[in-house]
Amino acid sequence: MDAETKKKRKQAVEAPRQSIFMMDPDEITLVEKPGRFYDKRVHLKVSEALVASIMEYGLLTPITCMKVGDKVICVVGRQRVKATREAKKRTGVEFRIPVLMKKGTEERTESYTLIENAQRQNDDPVTEAENMAAHFDRIGSWEAVGVVMGKGVQTVKQQLKIL
Repeated sequence: MDAETKKKRKQAVEAPRQSIFMMDPDEITLVEKPGRFYDKRVHLKVSEALVASIMEYGLLTPITCMKVGDKVICVVGRQRVKATREAKKRTGVEFRIPVLMKKGTEERTESYTLIENAQRQNDDPVTEAENMAAHFDRIGSWEAVGVVMGKGVQTVKQQLKIL
């Protein structure tokens, strides 16, 4: 193993760890009205396949939350929270959700939502453009929007023209 590989391996082993907490889904707040941390996809119908999977295996993939005041706000994983609540309602089983708590500014945490959604599912062009515009309004940088969305600045500006 060369020196560079050893260095990278050592950095990975010594990197700060993040803790996963197990929480009751009813203790997690989903923002359902426009404002900070709102994503209109929170109103999408819950996937029956996801509910069935959770009823059988539990929720395997952690969601990402941020503590704001005395509330735990779901930043990434709204559909998983809704599906776990539904599984709990149907079965009476006290399901717990693995939660990764993020620290940092609310603006940075909102970027996680955009990144996660861009990586998980393909939005229609209008929804994607609306998300880009909202993110630009919060952070004021086309370059930052491009980085978050995985697109060049020119592509971002072109896509915004459809609004």
